Amino acid sequence: MSHHHPKPKAESTADAAEETAETAKSETPAKPDAAPAADGAATPAPKTELPEIAQLRDRLMRLQADFDNFRKRTLRERDEWHGRAVESVLLALLPTLDHLNLGLRHAIEQKVDEAHIKGLRLVADELQAVLRKFSVTPIETAGQPFDVRWHEALAYLPSTEVAAESVIQETRAGYRIGDAMLRPAQVIISSGPPPDAAVKPPASNAHKPAAPASES
Repeated sequence: MSHHHPKPKAESTADAAEETAETAKSETPAKPDAAPAADGAATPAPKTELPEIAQLRDRLMRLQADFDNFRKRTLRERDEWHGRAVESVLLALLPTLDHLNLGLRHAIEQKVDEAHIKGLRLVADELQAVLRKFSVTPIETAGQPFDVRWHEALAYLPSTEVAAESVIQETRAGYRIGDAMLRPAQVIISSGPPPDAAVKPPASNAHKPAAPASES
């Protein structure tokens, strides 16, 4: 007569847990295979840009170009306006300087007191210094060939000392601002020696015949 010995309780629990784990493993769906390596993947076809996007991109580029042109034009117009404003102020100052120099010359000719002459010269020098800050310099005229870019001819006079088409006298000072003309110099131009100014050789008495003696 055989005897059946029951399993211990601990072994039954372990066997049940093992069976549950195996069942869950068999029921879990298999994970999909990993994506193929980049080397083996096919190159995706480039996406075609929609017409609406292309139109918007073109419009944006045009707007950027228009704005850049507007900015440059605004800066250029501002510089031109500033230059014209400065030029107008400088031109308004020049007659004052003309009168000041005229008064200084008159004071020197009349031999007024030295303090008065010194004060006029000091004011004239300060005004010239202000003009130099804006690159304003006098135009040379004395003995210079006539140049329509810088000189305004008021008259032509004959001269035996100054070559033709050269400046004899300056009647109003001219000024340039940088390389541009601010105000032309008003001058009198030489037309050369007069026609009757040709040098004639002096008459010689060496070969003149002697006067006949009078008969008594």
